[in-house]
Amino acid sequence: MPHKNMHTFRAMNTMCSTLGLSNASHREVEAWMAYVEQKASRFLPNSEITRINQSDAPLHIVSALIYHLMREAEVYYRETDGLFCHYLGKQLSSLGYAESFERMRDKFPAGNENSLLYRSNQAAQHKQIYCFKNGKAYTPITIDAGNWIDLGGIAKGWGVQKMVDWLQKEGRREGLLNAGGDIVAWSDEATGLPWQIQILEPRDEKREVARLTLHAGTVGIATSSWEKRRWRQPNGSVSHHIIDPRTQKSASSDIWQATVLLPDLTAAEVYAKCLLILGTEQGPPWLRQRKPEAAYVLVKNDGSIEANRNIENYCVAYEVKQHVECI
Repeated sequence: MPHKNMHTFRAMNTMCSTLGLSNASHREVEAWMAYVEQKASRFLPNSEITRINQSDAPLHIVSALIYHLMREAEVYYRETDGLFCHYLGKQLSSLGYAESFERMRDKFPAGNENSLLYRSNQAAQHKQIYCFKNGKAYTPITIDAGNWIDLGGIAKGWGVQKMVDWLQKEGRREGLLNAGGDIVAWSDEATGLPWQIQILEPRDEKREVARLTLHAGTVGIATSSWEKRRWRQPNGSVSHHIIDPRTQKSASSDIWQATVLLPDLTAAEVYAKCLLILGTEQGPPWLRQRKPEAAYVLVKNDGSIEANRNIENYCVAYEVKQHVECI
């Protein structure tokens, strides 16, 4: 589909774009994504997440946005048996990822407890997160006081999906939102040509891994890779931002990049990260048990590419390469 009325902006430490929308809708999307970042980023000193992480208080009242985002993160935490985990802020900070990657790119973090950004004396064992609407309290969310919340693995996709849901309710029959490779595209057969999506190589974004021509309807496409957010420790080892909660360290698998297609982008984002953690031996069977409808395209560390047949359920046509230049 042609790039009609394209709008680009920066939010949540990545480039975002919208296609096929009115100028007013472009502005609404940009404002919404900025609002999600303002509330949910652990890198902003005045965000609600920073306030919770820094405080030893046992009770916290949060906005509806943070409450519902936290509630959905809890659902995926349980659905994946903890493989998706939004309580890894302390581990990321201890590895050196204590500020936005653009700021820390050239730094060599200490990689020990002295590099932690936030500290807690853990006076309380738990924190409770409350939200009130029209004088009525939602069921509180209880978290371990020793955990630091990091919503970086879900907030971007969740924000895009919620905005698309709203645009569709407002009668927008087609459009595309892209937040750093996390995409929702929607159309119906009466609106014209289907959307065509490129999945790019993790290291060379001028080259394609796959080209997908999507069915009419709504498709969420999430791509996760450790390639762009990695840094070297003083001892020469390399860390990245995809943490395996089982080891509390940067994940080590044979997958370089994982792309997942599902009707909902939030789910696609969560499961792409899980595949990246599990690798090709455990990941696809695990995904079939939990999300049998999911399609995926995996780029392995040796440059080979693996895709499942479910991709046919989301595409009228597709091309997937067999190999890319390996790392």
